[in-house]
Amino acid sequence: MNTNGNEDTTKDLTDDLSDRQLLLLVLERVKGIDERVIRLEAAEENRKKETRPLWERLDGQITQILVRISAVEARLSTIEEEQRRVRHEIGLFRKDLHNERMERSYLDERLNALEHPQAS
Repeated sequence: MNTNGNEDTTKDLTDDLSDRQLLLLVLERVKGIDERVIRLEAAEENRKKETRPLWERLDGQITQILVRISAVEARLSTIEEEQRRVRHEIGLFRKDLHNERMERSYLDERLNALEHPQAS
């Protein structure tokens, strides 16, 4: 009976089944679930087969990219080392140029002093 005193019209349909019938019903439902699981597993396996070549190709491409990146990094390292060497040489050249200018200025002063002696 429900809360207002009337008989419940919705009853469990399995109440009238024998144990054997109930067991067969449960087994039939389990069999249906098993079939669904088998279909899902097959679909998953097919999906793997469809995407495996894509992943293999991508893996190969990624490997090639990594090799190329390594080569670029090695070249960049060489370029950076060469750049440091050139900067050092430019620094030395600037010092030499400065020293030459200083020497020329000194020589110009001496030559000017010789050409135009001051009257003492």
